[in-house]
Amino acid sequence: MPLFGPPNVAKLAAKRDVPGLIKALGYQKDASVREAAAEALGGIADARAVEPLAAALKDQEWAVREAAAVALGRIGARAVEPLILALEGEEGVVRTAAAGALGQIGDARAVEPLIAALKDPDWQVREPAAGALGQIGGARAVEPLVAALKDPVRNVRDAAVAALGQIGDARAVEPLIAMLKDRNVDMRRAAAGALDSLAWRPDRGAAGAAYWAARREWGKCVQIGAPAVEPLIAALKDPDKDVRKAAARALGQIGGVPALEPLIDTLLDQDEDVRGAATGALGQIGVPAVEPLIATLKDGKRGVRVAATAALGQIGAPAVEPLIATLKDQEGVVRTFAARALVQIGDARAVEPLIAALKDPEKYVRIDAAEALGQIGAPRAVEPLVAALKDPEWDLRRVAAEALGRIGDTRAVEPLITALRDQDKDVRTSAAEALGQVGDARGVEPLIAALRNPDSGVRRAAAEGLVAMYPGKLETVQRQRILTQRVVITKKHTDSLPSSDCGSHEDVGIGVDFPV
Repeated sequence: MPLFGPPNVAKLAAKRDVPGLIKALGYQKDASVREAAAEALGGIADARAVEPLAAALKDQEWAVREAAAVALGRIGARAVEPLILALEGEEGVVRTAAAGALGQIGDARAVEPLIAALKDPDWQVREPAAGALGQIGGARAVEPLVAALKDPVRNVRDAAVAALGQIGDARAVEPLIAMLKDRNVDMRRAAAGALDSLAWRPDRGAAGAAYWAARREWGKCVQIGAPAVEPLIAALKDPDKDVRKAAARALGQIGGVPALEPLIDTLLDQDEDVRGAATGALGQIGVPAVEPLIATLKDGKRGVRVAATAALGQIGAPAVEPLIATLKDQEGVVRTFAARALVQIGDARAVEPLIAALKDPEKYVRIDAAEALGQIGAPRAVEPLVAALKDPEWDLRRVAAEALGRIGDTRAVEPLITALRDQDKDVRTSAAEALGQVGDARGVEPLIAALRNPDSGVRRAAAEGLVAMYPGKLETVQRQRILTQRVVITKKHTDSLPSSDCGSHEDVGIGVDFPV
């Protein structure tokens, strides 16, 4: 006697054997066979399967009931009535599948049942019901969907937002604008997308600012200005660190006291880059931010301390004392930025600490300290800067020469003349420029000699230094000729120089051609 196994659903589906699949839908020994048969009937979408699938909505296994609801949705209009009945059933998973299926069919008969489903106790039914109403459309669904924007479950609110965007009714504009302030970032973004679908155009007020913040168009927020502060403050709590960082930067660009406290709070953000952005923003706000920035100088992350020093440099004089203290930070890069900030400020109170920093073990600290001393122009710094002309680092020697030129003290003349023979061409160039700035007659002869230097940059600096020392007496051929063709110091012009300055000029730099 032959043995009969379960129906082969795959073969039946391949043959598009609707009667055979309907029979398999009733196979009671194995629920997986019934589920597969329902799925296959949905794929074929033959109207003959409507009644068997409707009956399967009462199957003892929820997976079969769900598959039957989905299959009915694929069949189309003839399945609407059974699906409406399923939408009112007891099984949540079946109601969910029925709601989705009715949206797929798009029949207006389902609008009222779906509106009722927006109040279903199971949010997993409310969500597809909202989505289905968006697919079907119609003015009748607008008000219930607007009410669904207040659903306690985010997924339902999200589905309602999307549905209102699909329907495109102008009554949804104001409720969607209100959703731009939703506590959830994804909801705010979804509301912005729905407003796009409604052809709404953002203004330059609070609504427009909230819209651009939701779209993460930070530059637009900055353009709007003060109205954008509130949505940007909300963005400081976004789960995405890049959003928090961008929002902090935008707040700094807009400025104003209202952003101060939120940015101060952001200094405690768990992400170092966000704290750094908040620090920079506080620097742009200015004096009111000095105290919190000083506190940030003790942050455990050096990147944050670096940002704090840079921000304090932007603020200016009120930040000098804390920046001086930061010249003793344990990290060289932080000390470097503190010195750079003091360069920017140029306050005389920093002279002694900067002189001490000329001996810092980190060369970039020494370089920035030298530059700062030149910017401040303190005579007290001349001797320490002269000592720095012997530093093993060529770039410090260069900056020290430049600083001595800015200060303009004659005590620097002999050391600068010596620096004209430095092994590094950039140091020689800076020394020549500095001698011109100091303007002491002792520098003339060495500068004339430097006109024969094999390096064009040194020759250029020597020529310009001589012009600077004797304006109106020592003239040169047009600057371009000096730089590209030849350096000419004529007998007429050298004769106008004091003899004690130049000695004999018959064989010194007169009409000499130099290769460039």
